[in-house]
Amino acid sequence: MKIRNLHAIGAFFILLAVLASFFFPAIFRSKIVAPLDITTTLFAPWSHDANGKKPYNHNPTDAVTQYLPYRIFAEKSFKEDGYIGWNEYEMGGYSLAGNTMALPGTWTMQLHRFLPFKDAWNLGIIAEFLIAGAGMLVFLRSRNLPWIPSLIGAIAFMANSQFTIWIYHRWALSSFCWMPWVLWAGTSGFQWKSPSFRQLLLPVFLALALLGGSLQHMVFIVVACSCLIAGSIPKLSKTLKSTPYAVGWFCAFIVALGIAAFAIVPQVQGYLTNIDIGHTRGGLGYKHGALQPILNFFAIPLQIWPWLVGDNHSIDGWRLLKSNFMHLAYLGSIPMLLGVCGLFIPSMPRQAKWLVVVGLLIPITPLVGPLYHRVQLVFLLGAAWMFAEMLAALPRITITRFVKYWSLFVILIGFFLLVGTCLPQRVITPIQNQVVAKSLQAAEKSQFGNDPAWIANRARNWVDRFSLSNPRTAWTYGLLLLGSAGLALSSSNGKNRQYWGNLAIMGSVTLELFTFFQSWTTFSNPEQLRPQNQSIDQVRDLAGTSYVYQGHGKSSSADTFAAPNLLSL
Repeated sequence: MKIRNLHAIGAFFILLAVLASFFFPAIFRSKIVAPLDITTTLFAPWSHDANGKKPYNHNPTDAVTQYLPYRIFAEKSFKEDGYIGWNEYEMGGYSLAGNTMALPGTWTMQLHRFLPFKDAWNLGIIAEFLIAGAGMLVFLRSRNLPWIPSLIGAIAFMANSQFTIWIYHRWALSSFCWMPWVLWAGTSGFQWKSPSFRQLLLPVFLALALLGGSLQHMVFIVVACSCLIAGSIPKLSKTLKSTPYAVGWFCAFIVALGIAAFAIVPQVQGYLTNIDIGHTRGGLGYKHGALQPILNFFAIPLQIWPWLVGDNHSIDGWRLLKSNFMHLAYLGSIPMLLGVCGLFIPSMPRQAKWLVVVGLLIPITPLVGPLYHRVQLVFLLGAAWMFAEMLAALPRITITRFVKYWSLFVILIGFFLLVGTCLPQRVITPIQNQVVAKSLQAAEKSQFGNDPAWIANRARNWVDRFSLSNPRTAWTYGLLLLGSAGLALSSSNGKNRQYWGNLAIMGSVTLELFTFFQSWTTFSNPEQLRPQNQSIDQVRDLAGTSYVYQGHGKSSSADTFAAPNLLSL
């Protein structure tokens, strides 16, 4: 067997091993990838028995109030109607196919036709992570990049923060898992007399990406493909020479839209109906005022090493920069660093540069209103590509001074963390008390403002992170040191040093993203999918064959029985 084939098999099995480690509880312990503890710890009446316990990750409440119920309804519709039909339980009844956010046309929905719910849900998520990683690996290797940089780029994209944060909502993962395959099929050019196999597959991959996204993520797909077209133009004076390339993309989109029309048309109709009744959100402009774009710009470099700013287990420090930890775009510190630095290297691919620039800059323009920071998916796609190109080119490009500056920066981070570690408690306590007081004040009108003890604990957790005595800080800083050492070795001239440097980067990136994944993802017992409570039986007995109107009033969802927790139905 050829060495190239052995490398391909080895790289694929490493991807599988990484994926298996991420989803170990689902694959080997029969868990479901879902935050089902939210129901029993936040929603009344289940929360009455929680004894103060809080969910592992409280943020994705939509998963248990909208997206898991949607799949339950879809499974029921497949059995009764044979297709995704009508949901009689919400809003007096509505078309399941007209939901603009729940991905009625994605291929994973079809798994619910013949698999138990848990298996269909888990298999769809795990398969899409594999599609993303394998696609990026195939694409990067098609550019004749070495195996290790290609593999690291594949791991980085497969486990990027937006896939993880929105894992239960599925929009980012289900749509952009296909984008590396779109790159593979669409960046090699178009031949009109004798179309290549890749060219023929492009509309199929585009259709799968469109079907896997919400209407908003479909726009992101168009933005990403527009970057590829723009990046194919070397100079403005040669724009006309790229016309055949643009026409090829246009034709591919027309075919893709035809394939996906069965799902896109009902969603567009639902969206237009939503606008007609006055339900709009995310208009042009800055929700948080004129300072938002400036502060968001300064938030960009913090995404290279985001571990101190805040996450779902602490208060959200990103809000100080008019952002949110769910906006984070991250695929490992060294990939983030090289992905951005590649913008300043002339030999790097122009198309990757367009993806990086557009993905980073749209959130600081007024377009952030309708597109949100989720458009950074475009950046993550380009950064994974750029990183692999940069890592492969490090021995050929002169960045010795840059590596020294980066090493100095990493040492400075360690120095400040060491200072935080050595501060006496009499200094830390007043700082901690002030952070707790401001957090409680800011949370008074929030959904969780009725639990000050929980908020105070999260504030203390945030302050504790600025010290190497915090296990997570020590761990992530250690991984930063490992990746930085790998970067230094990879930029040297010796082949052995480059090899071990690449391996060090692969280890740091994989463990960083595994840590991030573990901190955001909840694995639950399948029995919790539809938790029972005597209050549900009482309402069912009272209602009989009638329907029950559920409303919020002025109460938060955490205090309101069965609204909107449709898993109780």
